[in-house]
Amino acid sequence: MSEGLPSRIAVCVASYRRPEGLFALLGALDAQVFEPPQPTLRIVVVDNDPACSARSVCEEARRWLRHPLHYLHEKRPGIPIARNAAVAAALDLPWLAFVDDDERPEPRWLDALRRAQHEQSADLVAGPVLPAFESEPPGWIRRGRFLEYEPSGAHSARTGNLLVRTRCLARQPVVFDERMVPIGEDRELFERVAADGARIVWAPDAIVHESVPRERATLRYVLARGHRVGVASTRIARIRSSRARAAPRALVHGGWCVLRGLAEVALAPLRGAAAGAAGLRLLAFGLGRWRGLAGPGGRSALSLPDRSSGRASA
Repeated sequence: MSEGLPSRIAVCVASYRRPEGLFALLGALDAQVFEPPQPTLRIVVVDNDPACSARSVCEEARRWLRHPLHYLHEKRPGIPIARNAAVAAALDLPWLAFVDDDERPEPRWLDALRRAQHEQSADLVAGPVLPAFESEPPGWIRRGRFLEYEPSGAHSARTGNLLVRTRCLARQPVVFDERMVPIGEDRELFERVAADGARIVWAPDAIVHESVPRERATLRYVLARGHRVGVASTRIARIRSSRARAAPRALVHGGWCVLRGLAEVALAPLRGAAAGAAGLRLLAFGLGRWRGLAGPGGRSALSLPDRSSGRASA
């Protein structure tokens, strides 16, 4: 017998020095539209700014929000730390949704995630994150779709647009690994959750728009992000196995990416600027794969309290 639509959901937001973005996000959450039955929502905002820049935003939003808002201040810096605080504050609800403070979900975003979960009996549902450029970007950025998020595999999910069954996280010895800085903590977690048997599906209609400032719509940012993703890929492999097992694959795969990237750059005069940027990004990713072999490996000691008993399934 199939379960019903997710009916009790905590929407988790980690915020850092984006008061205007957070205010707009809370407005978009208040404007969510649902087909019956209506879910019960709780909004959890974790302020990771030492100056508590999100506090006044949340106090003001409580005056008009239709849903209860739970504000937390996490003094320790780091996205994984802030997200762990949000999860710990919402373990009593059976479903968690994640969205970022520089994003705006469309009015039927959360309902689309709920319905995809119900129709496909999923444990995690991810959706697209589309760029909302603050100024017109170079043409090659749009043609290459460098700042869009789409699934890269059956285990692909990210916290910018996600609905997840709480018990899939609560039974993990570690939720977001605090060593995965500055990128990759969500990918590492959801690969681990999928390996534990969770089902991840894609909801193309659950659309979120991410604000992209001018400084991100640049080749420098695209390459820096590609490099960080490469570093994170190798570090995830080291966490899930060991340096000795991860190193040969990282060396070989990184070398292939470097050579393939150089070849694509060489062909850029014939194929255009977007193809050349894609080659440079692949080159940066390959170098990141190598760089990920340096530095600490292994898992952090953080774990959440065991609150697995008494949770509903929807």
